[in-house]
Amino acid sequence: MWSAGLLLVLCSSSSYAQKQDLLETVIGTPKPLNRPVVLIYYANETSPTSEEMKNFEHTITLLDSVQKAPHKEEALKTKNSILKDLVTFRATVESEFATIKDLLPKAQGVSQVNAVLFSNYATRLGYFEYSKDGADFQKSEFAKVSGSDQWDYIYKSNPLSHTESLRAALKMTAKVFSPEKYSYVLITKSHGDENMILRPKLAFDSKGINQEKFLAMVYREENSGPLLQAVGSKGANHVAKVGMGVQGSMGKETLGDQELGKETLGGQGLGKETLGDQGLGKETLGGQGLGKESLGEEVWFKNFETQLQKPYGISKQEYARILSRAGSELKMNFSIVFAESCNSNFPIGKQSSELQNVGTIFMSVKDGLPYRNISYARLFEAKNTMRADSFLNSLKFMLRS
Repeated sequence: MWSAGLLLVLCSSSSYAQKQDLLETVIGTPKPLNRPVVLIYYANETSPTSEEMKNFEHTITLLDSVQKAPHKEEALKTKNSILKDLVTFRATVESEFATIKDLLPKAQGVSQVNAVLFSNYATRLGYFEYSKDGADFQKSEFAKVSGSDQWDYIYKSNPLSHTESLRAALKMTAKVFSPEKYSYVLITKSHGDENMILRPKLAFDSKGINQEKFLAMVYREENSGPLLQAVGSKGANHVAKVGMGVQGSMGKETLGDQELGKETLGGQGLGKETLGDQGLGKETLGGQGLGKESLGEEVWFKNFETQLQKPYGISKQEYARILSRAGSELKMNFSIVFAESCNSNFPIGKQSSELQNVGTIFMSVKDGLPYRNISYARLFEAKNTMRADSFLNSLKFMLRS
């Protein structure tokens, strides 16, 4: 549908994605298995800062300017996907955090399950939260990551998209929960694509693109220069070359600390309660359970000419190295790892010998991973928190079913 000289990025999942089968890979057997377990929930959610919100707003403005068929319909789908993600992703994370924070302290004194919660929003404010031995959650400082003063607004908005942030989060967890006493479960929740296991929603800075040039590219009136369509979805993005150019870097971007209720996009109010015609409470979205909403929606972007010098985010290779180093340097053993992003699958192969501190890793194999894939209300039932093995078995059951 687009010009033959463009590089397109397509995210092929449905708007209401169904739960997909995950790839389960058993790598090692971290020991001992009878230790108390720590759930590390690492959420690289969409929650834009005011500066990054301008990027979203300008992108919506550009999409609104497309009025010719058949491009208008595709532009509208893209706009709606962006608007939905701005509310849905953060709402899902907040809902899951609230469930964990409500249920876990009720097991005080008998719990063998602990939790550490990281999010972009909290990281930007300089803290993370944890519950130890069934006690109430408390905040602890998320120390500033080395070199973060030099990050651009995308990384500053989405700090958990950066490799150094994931390394720092694991180090802080190991400091609170000694690897000599605890084993770990790591869940990284993010947008993803075929190269990046964690990345932001938007992978470019649109603010330098004027409407005239944008429409010229869309309507095939101009065909010069490297053109890149980039989409960040919680799903993997398929790259389809339609004729020209070398594939551009798929950058990651971050989403920061702004209350969406104070912003408008494309003339549409983005309050916490509504998005368009649909009610968007913390429990449901447009009458649909959050679990039916896709983190990898069909989102493509018209020919955005970018100046990206490097991709944003954490690649699959970097992800594996970080896990490996957490074992060799921090002595952390992960009973389960769930890369909760679209198309997060990567070949273990030769890396298996370096990942012997990982028991089982669950990965998605395609686009369209729902925003919600685990029932934390069931996972944190008292019968599961009293025994670490019950907790691990319950989590595996959920990920397999």
